[in-house]
Amino acid sequence: MDIIEAADGVEAFQKIDSHPPNLILMDVTLPGEDGLELTRKIKADYPGVTIIILTSHDSPEYREAAIRSKANYFLSKAR
Repeated sequence: MDIIEAADGVEAFQKIDSHPPNLILMDVTLPGEDGLELTRKIKADYPGVTIIILTSHDSPEYREAAIRSKANYFLSKAR
């Protein structure tokens, strides 16, 4: 198993392009790009990748946005 990290959305998409993953843990808040928008882009190019939104933004609006962006799962870090 390889674990690859990215500092921002641009770097993440570049790394995905060169090393398509099976699973992505995605935060909603990313430097330079919204994690939900990045999820949409990834799913458009790599529909088979499983994406889990892992965020502290636990609200119905974010859950619905995650579904619209084609994320597979939404997990809250909030207690």
